Amino acid sequence: MGHIQPTLQALADTVRSFRQDADLEVCLAKCTIYMPGILIERAHNLILECIDADMSGKLETLRPMFAQSLDVIQVNGLCVVGTPVGPKDYVREYVRNKCGTICKDIDQMRVCADPLIRYQLLIFCMNTCLSFLSRNVIPHNMATDCDDRAHIGPAHVDNKILQEVLRAATGDTLMHAPQLVQKWCKLKVQSPHHGGEYAITPTAASGLAAFHSATSRFVAFLANLPHGGAWLHDGQVLADHET
Repeated sequence: MGHIQPTLQALADTVRSFRQDADLEVCLAKCTIYMPGILIERAHNLILECIDADMSGKLETLRPMFAQSLDVIQVNGLCVVGTPVGPKDYVREYVRNKCGTICKDIDQMRVCADPLIRYQLLIFCMNTCLSFLSRNVIPHNMATDCDDRAHIGPAHVDNKILQEVLRAATGDTLMHAPQLVQKWCKLKVQSPHHGGEYAITPTAASGLAAFHSATSRFVAFLANLPHGGAWLHDGQVLADHET
Protein backbone atom coordinates (compact mmCIF):
# COMPACT_ATOMS: atom_id res chain seq x y z
CA MET A 1 0.00 0.00 0.00
CA GLY A 2 3.04 2.20 -0.33
CA HIS A 3 2.76 5.61 1.28
CA ILE A 4 -0.99 5.41 1.94
CA GLN A 5 -0.70 3.84 5.41
CA PRO A 6 1.73 6.39 6.93
CA THR A 7 -0.20 9.25 5.33
CA LEU A 8 -3.45 8.07 6.91
CA GLN A 9 -1.66 7.54 10.22
CA ALA A 10 -0.41 11.13 10.13
CA LEU A 11 -3.91 12.42 9.40
CA ALA A 12 -5.40 10.34 12.20
CA ASP A 13 -2.73 11.57 14.63
CA THR A 14 -3.52 15.16 13.65
CA VAL A 15 -7.24 14.65 14.27
CA ARG A 16 -6.53 13.08 17.65
CA SER A 17 -4.06 15.83 18.65
CA PHE A 18 -6.51 18.60 17.77
CA ARG A 19 -9.18 16.89 19.84
CA GLN A 20 -7.04 16.15 22.89
CA ASP A 21 -4.76 19.19 22.99
CA ALA A 22 -7.04 21.97 21.81
CA ASP A 23 -10.55 20.53 22.15
CA LEU A 24 -11.08 21.13 18.43
CA GLU A 25 -12.62 18.87 15.82
CA VAL A 26 -11.10 18.59 12.35
CA CYS A 27 -13.76 18.82 9.64
CA LEU A 28 -12.79 15.68 7.74
CA ALA A 29 -15.28 16.44 4.95
CA LYS A 30 -13.08 19.41 4.01
CA CYS A 31 -9.86 17.40 3.97
CA THR A 32 -8.49 16.15 0.66
CA ILE A 33 -6.17 13.27 -0.19
CA TYR A 34 -4.28 13.48 -3.49
CA MET A 35 -3.57 10.12 -5.15
CA PRO A 36 -2.44 10.71 -8.75
CA GLY A 37 -2.13 8.07 -11.42
CA ILE A 38 -5.04 5.79 -10.48
CA LEU A 39 -8.82 5.75 -10.81
CA ILE A 40 -10.72 7.42 -8.00
CA GLU A 41 -12.65 4.23 -7.22
CA ARG A 42 -9.38 2.31 -6.88
CA ALA A 43 -7.99 5.02 -4.59
CA HIS A 44 -11.11 4.82 -2.44
CA ASN A 45 -10.82 1.04 -2.12
CA LEU A 46 -7.12 1.21 -1.23
CA ILE A 47 -7.82 3.66 1.59
CA LEU A 48 -10.63 1.51 2.99
CA GLU A 49 -8.35 -1.53 2.83
CA CYS A 50 -5.75 0.36 4.88
CA ILE A 51 -8.36 1.27 7.49
CA ASP A 52 -9.61 -2.33 7.65
CA ALA A 53 -6.06 -3.69 7.97
CA ASP A 54 -5.08 -1.35 10.80
CA MET A 55 -4.82 -3.54 13.89
CA SER A 56 -4.45 -0.56 16.25
CA GLY A 57 -7.85 0.85 15.34
CA LYS A 58 -6.44 4.37 15.14
CA LEU A 59 -7.49 4.79 11.51
CA GLU A 60 -11.11 4.01 12.31
CA THR A 61 -11.68 7.67 13.09
CA LEU A 62 -11.15 8.41 9.38
CA ARG A 63 -13.82 6.01 8.09
CA PRO A 64 -16.67 8.61 8.10
CA MET A 65 -14.49 10.77 5.86
CA PHE A 66 -14.98 8.29 2.99
CA ALA A 67 -18.51 7.14 3.71
CA GLN A 68 -20.52 9.95 2.10
CA SER A 69 -18.63 11.11 -0.98
CA LEU A 70 -15.52 10.53 -3.06
CA ASP A 71 -14.82 14.27 -3.18
CA VAL A 72 -12.26 13.96 -0.40
CA ILE A 73 -10.07 12.00 -2.84
CA GLN A 74 -8.49 13.78 -5.80
CA VAL A 75 -6.62 11.97 -8.57
CA ASN A 76 -6.31 14.70 -11.22
CA GLY A 77 -4.93 17.53 -9.10
CA LEU A 78 -5.29 19.35 -5.82
CA CYS A 79 -5.91 22.95 -4.78
CA VAL A 80 -3.94 23.90 -1.68
CA VAL A 81 -4.62 27.33 -0.13
CA GLY A 82 -5.73 28.73 -3.48
CA THR A 83 -2.83 27.20 -5.42
CA PRO A 84 -3.38 24.36 -7.93
CA VAL A 85 -0.99 21.41 -7.60
CA GLY A 86 -0.77 18.65 -10.18
CA PRO A 87 -0.25 18.03 -13.90
CA LYS A 88 0.05 21.07 -16.17
CA ASP A 89 -3.36 20.44 -17.77
CA TYR A 90 -5.03 20.55 -14.36
CA VAL A 91 -3.17 23.73 -13.38
CA ARG A 92 -3.98 25.48 -16.66
CA GLU A 93 -7.64 24.53 -16.39
CA TYR A 94 -7.70 25.97 -12.88
CA VAL A 95 -6.14 29.22 -14.16
CA ARG A 96 -8.69 29.39 -17.00
CA ASN A 97 -11.62 28.92 -14.62
CA LYS A 98 -10.20 31.51 -12.21
CA CYS A 99 -9.80 34.05 -15.00
CA GLY A 100 -13.34 33.39 -16.22
CA THR A 101 -14.72 34.00 -12.73
CA ILE A 102 -12.78 37.26 -12.39
CA CYS A 103 -14.08 38.52 -15.75
CA LYS A 104 -17.67 37.81 -14.68
CA ASP A 105 -17.10 39.64 -11.38
CA ILE A 106 -15.73 42.66 -13.27
CA ASP A 107 -18.90 42.86 -15.38
CA GLN A 108 -21.03 42.91 -12.23
CA MET A 109 -19.21 46.00 -10.97
CA ARG A 110 -20.91 48.15 -13.59
CA VAL A 111 -23.89 48.43 -11.24
CA CYS A 112 -21.75 50.71 -9.07
CA ALA A 113 -22.78 54.27 -9.95
CA ASP A 114 -19.87 56.01 -8.19
CA PRO A 115 -16.92 56.02 -10.62
CA LEU A 116 -14.34 56.45 -7.84
CA ILE A 117 -15.59 53.45 -5.86
CA ARG A 118 -15.80 51.47 -9.08
CA TYR A 119 -12.21 52.41 -9.92
CA GLN A 120 -10.94 51.48 -6.46
CA LEU A 121 -12.70 48.10 -6.57
CA LEU A 122 -11.11 47.38 -9.93
CA ILE A 123 -7.62 48.41 -8.80
CA PHE A 124 -7.47 46.99 -5.29
CA CYS A 125 -9.74 43.95 -5.66
CA MET A 126 -9.95 42.70 -9.23
CA ASN A 127 -6.46 43.72 -10.34
CA THR A 128 -4.88 41.83 -7.45
CA CYS A 129 -6.85 38.60 -7.88
CA LEU A 130 -4.19 36.94 -10.02
CA SER A 131 -1.24 38.23 -7.99
CA PHE A 132 -1.26 35.38 -5.47
CA LEU A 133 -1.73 32.80 -8.21
CA SER A 134 1.14 34.29 -10.23
CA ARG A 135 3.50 33.96 -7.27
CA ASN A 136 2.87 30.24 -6.94
CA VAL A 137 2.26 28.97 -10.48
CA ILE A 138 5.09 28.82 -13.01
CA PRO A 139 4.72 31.40 -15.82
CA HIS A 140 4.43 28.64 -18.44
CA ASN A 141 1.20 27.44 -16.80
CA MET A 142 -0.11 30.94 -16.13
CA ALA A 143 0.22 31.75 -19.85
CA THR A 144 -2.63 29.45 -20.81
CA ASP A 145 -2.44 30.58 -24.46
CA CYS A 146 0.53 28.22 -24.85
CA ASP A 147 -1.93 25.42 -25.68
CA ASP A 148 -4.56 25.20 -28.40
CA ARG A 149 -7.63 24.96 -26.19
CA ALA A 150 -10.33 27.61 -26.04
CA HIS A 151 -9.87 29.59 -22.89
CA ILE A 152 -10.00 32.82 -20.96
CA GLY A 153 -6.58 33.61 -19.54
CA PRO A 154 -4.69 36.33 -17.65
CA ALA A 155 -4.43 38.47 -20.78
CA HIS A 156 -8.24 38.59 -20.97
CA VAL A 157 -8.41 39.70 -17.33
CA ASP A 158 -5.85 42.45 -17.97
CA ASN A 159 -7.78 43.73 -20.96
CA LYS A 160 -11.09 43.53 -19.10
CA ILE A 161 -9.75 45.56 -16.15
CA LEU A 162 -8.19 48.09 -18.50
CA GLN A 163 -11.45 48.61 -20.38
CA GLU A 164 -13.51 48.93 -17.20
CA VAL A 165 -11.07 51.42 -15.62
CA LEU A 166 -11.31 53.58 -18.73
CA ARG A 167 -15.09 53.24 -18.74
CA ALA A 168 -15.25 54.40 -15.12
CA ALA A 169 -12.84 57.28 -15.74
CA THR A 170 -14.56 58.59 -18.87
CA GLY A 171 -18.21 57.82 -18.13
CA ASP A 172 -18.24 55.14 -20.85
CA THR A 173 -17.45 57.72 -23.53
CA LEU A 174 -13.93 56.55 -24.43
CA MET A 175 -15.27 53.65 -26.50
CA HIS A 176 -16.54 56.17 -29.03
CA ALA A 177 -13.16 57.93 -29.34
CA PRO A 178 -10.76 57.30 -32.26
CA GLN A 179 -8.60 54.18 -31.99
CA LEU A 180 -5.43 56.25 -31.63
CA VAL A 181 -6.88 58.05 -28.61
CA GLN A 182 -7.95 54.76 -27.06
CA LYS A 183 -4.46 53.28 -27.50
CA TRP A 184 -2.89 56.36 -25.90
CA CYS A 185 -5.21 56.12 -22.89
CA LYS A 186 -4.47 52.40 -22.48
CA LEU A 187 -0.75 53.16 -22.57
CA LYS A 188 -1.18 55.77 -19.83
CA VAL A 189 -3.14 53.39 -17.61
CA GLN A 190 -0.58 50.57 -17.92
CA SER A 191 2.62 52.65 -17.72
CA PRO A 192 4.66 52.90 -14.45
CA HIS A 193 4.03 55.39 -11.65
CA HIS A 194 7.39 57.13 -12.02
CA GLY A 195 6.23 58.50 -15.36
CA GLY A 196 3.09 59.93 -13.81
CA GLU A 197 0.91 57.07 -15.01
CA TYR A 198 -1.47 54.63 -13.28
CA ALA A 199 0.77 51.52 -13.26
CA ILE A 200 -1.91 48.90 -13.79
CA THR A 201 0.76 46.49 -14.95
CA PRO A 202 -0.32 43.54 -17.14
CA THR A 203 -0.02 40.12 -15.52
CA ALA A 204 2.44 39.04 -18.23
CA ALA A 205 4.96 41.38 -16.58
CA SER A 206 3.88 41.68 -12.95
CA GLY A 207 3.17 37.95 -12.65
CA LEU A 208 6.62 37.05 -13.93
CA ALA A 209 8.25 39.39 -11.41
CA ALA A 210 6.06 38.05 -8.60
CA PHE A 211 6.94 34.44 -9.38
CA HIS A 212 10.70 34.99 -9.46
CA SER A 213 10.58 37.18 -6.35
CA ALA A 214 8.58 34.60 -4.38
CA THR A 215 10.74 31.72 -5.63
CA SER A 216 14.02 33.41 -4.75
CA ARG A 217 12.76 34.30 -1.27
CA PHE A 218 11.60 30.71 -0.72
CA VAL A 219 14.95 29.30 -1.84
CA ALA A 220 16.73 31.75 0.47
CA PHE A 221 14.52 30.62 3.35
CA LEU A 222 15.24 26.94 2.66
CA ALA A 223 18.97 27.55 2.26
CA ASN A 224 19.14 29.04 5.76
CA LEU A 225 17.64 25.94 7.34
CA PRO A 226 19.78 23.02 8.56
CA HIS A 227 21.20 21.15 5.55
CA GLY A 228 20.26 24.18 3.47
CA GLY A 229 22.92 23.33 0.93
CA ALA A 230 20.70 20.53 -0.35
CA TRP A 231 18.41 23.17 -1.87
CA LEU A 232 21.18 24.86 -3.89
CA HIS A 233 22.82 23.62 -7.06
CA ASP A 234 26.58 23.23 -7.33
CA GLY A 235 28.25 26.61 -7.70
CA GLN A 236 25.32 28.57 -6.30
CA VAL A 237 26.06 30.96 -3.47
CA LEU A 238 23.19 32.58 -1.62
CA ALA A 239 25.03 35.88 -1.16
CA ASP A 240 25.90 36.14 -4.86
CA HIS A 241 22.78 36.75 -6.93
CA GLU A 242 24.69 36.13 -10.17
CA THR A 243 24.97 32.45 -9.27
